[in-house]
Amino acid sequence: MQFECSIEIDAPLEFVTEHFSNRENQKKWHDGLISITPLEGELGTVGSKCELDYGKFKIIETVTVSQLPHEYSGEFDTPKTCRNSMKNFFEPVGEGTNYRVEVEYTYMLWILRVMNLFKPNMMKNQVEDYLAKFKSVVESEFLATKPS
Repeated sequence: MQFECSIEIDAPLEFVTEHFSNRENQKKWHDGLISITPLEGELGTVGSKCELDYGKFKIIETVTVSQLPHEYSGEFDTPKTCRNSMKNFFEPVGEGTNYRVEVEYTYMLWILRVMNLFKPNMMKNQVEDYLAKFKSVVESEFLATKPS
């Protein structure tokens, strides 16, 4: 399954991508994320791996492109469940930023394949929720930096 989502963020490109690249900030928009543990290489560099611990499940992230402020992409493996790739693109639009993602999911667990048949937008809705939370966090923090 493949899909694309995007959102306009009312903050400059540099502010958005600095916030995105600070991995501790990820907990602010990824519900349930407990910790990020480096496994191989320097966190955030091409070829590096880390474990995203959500308590009930863990995801292994492998960075495939690290060219911020324009692109940050990776492959995400939830062992025996699913695998996905996510390409994150950032581009300036006026005084704001367009944040676009391209996602491709491969389900290994049969129940997820069945669920996808009945709820084909389930994963896209989850990604759209993450983008909306990211936008909210970044915009509120950007407003906090502006003088009154």
